[in-house]
Amino acid sequence: MILNHRTDEHQVTRGSSIDIIERCAAFVRQSGDFEGVLDYADEEETGEFQDLLSRLEKEAMRIIQKESK
Repeated sequence: MILNHRTDEHQVTRGSSIDIIERCAAFVRQSGDFEGVLDYADEEETGEFQDLLSRLEKEAMRIIQKESK
């Protein structure tokens, strides 16, 4: 299966596969900084915010995998 990457002759432009991968990787790196804040915000200690963050991280990793093919 051949996927068309959104790069134009190796140019890194907004919306290119490389740009998307870099943005997703940055999100995953930065999301760790919010774990403590989310714990603090979760007054009822449901873990809901941590679950949401985890789902977003997994989606970012899925996008990275898709764009890397």
